[in-house]
Amino acid sequence: MNTHQSFANSELHQAIHNPDGYSAGFFTLPNGDIAPLMNNQFPEQQFLVNGLIPLGVAGLFNGKGGIGKTTLAMQLGASIATGTHFMGRAVRQGSVLMFLSEDDDLVVSRRLHRIKEPMSETLRLKMEQNLKILPRPATDLPFFDYGRSFREPTTTSHFEHFFKMAQELNDLRLVVIDSYSRLNRLDEIQHSNASFTTRWIEAIAKETGATVLMIHHPPKSGSSSARGSGALLDSPRFSATLSAPSKVTGGKANEPLRFKVEKFNDGKTPVVNLERLDNGLLGPASGSSHESEAERLRRLSQSIQKIIETNHATLKSRGMTYSQLRPMAKLGGVIDIQQDRLRELLSWAVHEKLLALEKDCYVVPTQNAPAAPPNNAGMNCTKLRASAGPNSPATPSKHNKAGYEEI
Repeated sequence: MNTHQSFANSELHQAIHNPDGYSAGFFTLPNGDIAPLMNNQFPEQQFLVNGLIPLGVAGLFNGKGGIGKTTLAMQLGASIATGTHFMGRAVRQGSVLMFLSEDDDLVVSRRLHRIKEPMSETLRLKMEQNLKILPRPATDLPFFDYGRSFREPTTTSHFEHFFKMAQELNDLRLVVIDSYSRLNRLDEIQHSNASFTTRWIEAIAKETGATVLMIHHPPKSGSSSARGSGALLDSPRFSATLSAPSKVTGGKANEPLRFKVEKFNDGKTPVVNLERLDNGLLGPASGSSHESEAERLRRLSQSIQKIIETNHATLKSRGMTYSQLRPMAKLGGVIDIQQDRLRELLSWAVHEKLLALEKDCYVVPTQNAPAAPPNNAGMNCTKLRASAGPNSPATPSKHNKAGYEEI
């Protein structure tokens, strides 16, 4: 018996398709006994993204068209698939299934290439293995529609096939459905229809244990919340919104985007400020994380120390020039800073004695530097400048904005 047939015989399936039969056993005094709930240890909330996105719940991810919802969802999917930090937060690694019904192969491929660029080969292989993406199909394949009577909402065979695919994935952690409007032929305003679709995305979460995020658009009025019936907004246990600064409130064009958890029944509703990186991806806005500016500069300086030490071990060069370090500087890259701010960072690191400048080469101070090999005593980076090119092996920074370093 495969997993799809197993679900067809499960309590959840029977409850949804035969509520009258299910209610006979549900509304009984023994079923209302609270002793098991009182005696069992209270389970802690599990998170897909630590402190930000819960695990095993169904919810909405709202935002205006073109703001970057799908891009951010793909970055999230890549982080879960590879087990790397997402917006500086630890994640629960596992399989990911995404149906991007609004994006064709070319768009999806372009985003994937940007996401994988700062990754090691090991992480790229993990992403290929664990991340499954269904791009826009050749024809409409709605999940929710009216039955033959045109009165009762129903799921379609397309939804059943998608549900089966989700069940076939091992260790599934995240399901993304983009978008609600494109895959739904029901009247969004009618309360019963919204409740129906919510119940079925919750069924995927309950059956697989994964977090299910359905991407949705706000109303034309300009509100950042999702449009449609109140049931669509109120029924899910989780919802989050990606929004731009409001012109009404005096927001400026260069202000960060906001990823805000609008609703989470079992926890806090945090806000993360984001900015668009040079490669079109999204990352935490400068100064918006929990670390101070000095802490950020120290972290970046320590990543440069690792790069220099790796260069020392492989090419026997004690230091590296600005020209050798500059190609590694890029938002979301190995040195997570804009190239035109690299000199400023290096000057700060020298002032704080995290780096030293010797004959135009940046070196790790003697007390922190690894011992040089005996047969290369006295060798400096000036002598090896030609051999230590800009593509010298380097260790990625621990928390760059792309977030795809090994944990």
